[in-house]
This record gives sequence, structure tokens and C-alpha cells, in this order.
Amino acid sequence: MLRPAKRKVNKMKKNEIFSFIAISLAVLVPVPGRFACGLILVIALNLFMFTGTIFRKIIYDVHLEDLQPVLIAIFLIFMGVIFKQLLILYSPILALTLGFVIYMEAISSFIVGSLYEVSNNTIGQDIKINMTRSLKFSLIALIFFLLRDILGYGTITLPKTTGYITLNLFANAKFFVPSVFLASIPGALVLVAVFLVIFVRINRKLSIAKNLVEEVQK
Repeated sequence: MLRPAKRKVNKMKKNEIFSFIAISLAVLVPVPGRFACGLILVIALNLFMFTGTIFRKIIYDVHLEDLQPVLIAIFLIFMGVIFKQLLILYSPILALTLGFVIYMEAISSFIVGSLYEVSNNTIGQDIKINMTRSLKFSLIALIFFLLRDILGYGTITLPKTTGYITLNLFANAKFFVPSVFLASIPGALVLVAVFLVIFVRINRKLSIAKNLVEEVQK
């Protein structure tokens, strides 16, 4: 009973792992380890996924499936420009801090890969599938930035028009000197590796459980 399950797990969702690594390197690593930045990026990610899913349905409705990759790419870049301009209006400092990362997020393999897939589902089904993916990664991203903020700086930051609202968790900031490593780019890479290991292990266990349930039902 376990062998078929193990075979399926060994063939497991390599695309999901690749997407996780790609978007992590493009979005999580080059950004300052501040929760405020992570919150902005998560909002952008879910906006791109939601509007992109609706736009893909429109492409099918007007029978332009052959142009789907080009139209999706153009649309996502357009949405990236719109979001960046809105962020500039809200907080020029945060917009400057994030730089081109917003555009990288819009055309990342995580977003593009989800929206380039050919789908015969209803719009409701597509939104459910794509937003579930997006929200799962959003949770990981928020935990990632929260850990970097707390362990790297001893703070929790939230966005505001002039930059950050900073909540100091510890009076003695020097206590965090050894863990400032997590606020750096090499520290972010190490944390991404740790998250990847956890992600793969959880994914494997969920796949085994799902396959066992399917075998029992048969």
C-alpha cells in the first residue's frame, strides 16, 4: 500500500518547489528584512494573482487563447506599474525601498506559471485554486519577514506614509547583534533554505496522507 504512495511522492510537485525557490530568490531575498516590506509585497502578490486570473478568463471569453502568454505578461507588467504608482502616492519611501522588486514579483514564475496554464475551469474554480496558492505563499512570506524583523532588528515594523511604524520589542538592541545576520542577504538565503526544507517535508507528508486516503477509498 505504501509503495505506490511513495512513488507518487518521489515524483512530487517539482514545479511547486521550483516556483517556491524562484519567487523566494526574486522577492524575499533582495528585500530588507522588515515586516512592513513583506506586508506590501503580499498585498501586491495577491492583487496580481486575483486580477490575472480574471484577465485570463476574459482572454478565453474573447477567444484569444493563442495570445495568452503575451497578453498575460503585458497585463501583469501593467498591474505592476499601477501598484507601484499607488505605492508612491501612499509612501514614497517604501516605494523607493522596494525598487524593482514589485515588477519582479509581477513577472515571477510563481505568478506567470499559474496564469500561463490552460484552464477549462469556471472563473470561481480558477480563483479558488490560484488564490489558495497565493495565500499559502503569502503566509510563508509574512512569517519569513516577521522572523527577519524580530531576530535581525528586535522590532516589528508596519507600513506608514513616512516609512515604517517601528515597535521596539527589546530595550537593549545590542542583544540582537549576533542575529543581525538574518537581516542580511546571506541570512535571508539561509532562512529560505530552512523554509524550503520545511515546505518539502510538509508537502511530502500531505502527499502521502492524500495517496493513502485514495488507496483506502478504492
